[in-house]
Amino acid sequence: MHPSTCVAVLILASATASQAAELVVKDLGVSIAALPTAFDYRIESPTLSRSGSDAFASGTEFALGGRYSFARPGDSIGLVLGADILADTWTYGSDGILGSAGVRVSAGLGWAITDDWSVVAEPGARYGVTTLDLPGSSSRGDISGSGSCSGYDAKLLVLWQLRPGLLVSAQAGWLDLSHEVSDDDVDLTLDQGGLMLGIGLAWRWSTAPPRIE
Repeated sequence: MHPSTCVAVLILASATASQAAELVVKDLGVSIAALPTAFDYRIESPTLSRSGSDAFASGTEFALGGRYSFARPGDSIGLVLGADILADTWTYGSDGILGSAGVRVSAGLGWAITDDWSVVAEPGARYGVTTLDLPGSSSRGDISGSGSCSGYDAKLLVLWQLRPGLLVSAQAGWLDLSHEVSDDDVDLTLDQGGLMLGIGLAWRWSTAPPRIE
């Protein structure tokens, strides 16, 4: 067979396989991600008004959630909706800690590259409760308070089906998050923005594509 014919056959086979892939996302999963650590802060109290920038030593997120796709039969691209329960922790110095627990909802586009590989691009919104325990310094006392956090993010998830029903994932994205914390007469605002990277495992409870009615 002529080399050009071989190339044409390979291209045709690849295109056919790509066309045959249907988007089916019916997943429950867990993930862990490294969160941005830099932040801007504002402290307001009767005796102190201060703002500046600082950074946590580390930031980690644990998420438990699900994704569900809405694609027409035969389509490799479609809408993917998601919801997650989040538990986030940042460490500061030797014994400072910022923690939050909340929820995230997302709506994006999924693309089935092949039967085993797919990608999902999803913007999301999140809201939660925040607790802060920050040791004092020469200019202020300890801060131990609670409040709320809210923000937005955008993620790109790459999923690989390791075996039927079991997937591994990698994610990269950008997070903008704001915390509002109060401690008696002290109000503290923390604003964060930066890159987040993570990995995860998912169970796909069904791989059956939508039925043609």
